Amino acid sequence: MRLLIIVIYSEAPEYEDMLKLQRSYLNRFENVSSFFVTHREHQMNLIDIKDDFIYVKGKEEYLQITHKTIRAFEYALKNVEFDYAIRTNISTVINIPELQKYCSTLPKHHVYTSGCMLTLDALNEPFGIVDTSLFGTVYASGTSIILSKDLVQRLVQFQRFIRYDVIDDVAIGHFISKYASNSYYDRLAKWTIVTDHFHFDKSTVFYRNRSSTDRLVDAKHMKEIIHILYAFEKEGFTLSNWSDDWWTLYLCIAFGTLVVSIITAK
Repeated sequence: MRLLIIVIYSEAPEYEDMLKLQRSYLNRFENVSSFFVTHREHQMNLIDIKDDFIYVKGKEEYLQITHKTIRAFEYALKNVEFDYAIRTNISTVINIPELQKYCSTLPKHHVYTSGCMLTLDALNEPFGIVDTSLFGTVYASGTSIILSKDLVQRLVQFQRFIRYDVIDDVAIGHFISKYASNSYYDRLAKWTIVTDHFHFDKSTVFYRNRSSTDRLVDAKHMKEIIHILYAFEKEGFTLSNWSDDWWTLYLCIAFGTLVVSIITAK
């Protein structure tokens, strides 16, 4: 079983640490391919690939997330072997072993599921929900959309029927409800939202980090979760800034030298 993970990313200072944290573990697992996808306005090609980044020509906006998701799926279908696609965002930490375990129980085809399924019931103008016409749409949260490969193929093949005028997770859910309504899978992956305080559970698949005001707090929680899940310290790996580490080491050596000098002088 092969997994494809597509992470929605937007280039901004508050997300840089999150990107480093996600990169620290996502590509460490066999049969898991991961890419970060973002818009870039001034490139020549519709899609450019650099390392684990998919750059899509266009402007970063809420209502363009669906566009870059579909472009990423197009690229993956041509270039990556996978059985299931996971579409997530930069602040959601994924417990890869638990994700693999969960996906191993899924049917091979006609799967649309998540860690969190929602029902649209409120207006949200910035997200394109300007009237009640889509109310009642059941959709997978954009933090943890899980699709079998056949549904990824269907989304790409019939993308002209996608509602690009509404936010991405609702748009995908609306498409599935209209053109693949037999694909809803009701046994969800384990999911939690991390706010200012959380109780850690290592059997959770998706950890959605969203504090009320401070994305730096979210990055701090992400770092703590990744350390616990993947025990990088045990492997001699740390997520700390290397310059900070070397400065700490320097201070320790300097202090030790000073102590030795004092003792010797006595």
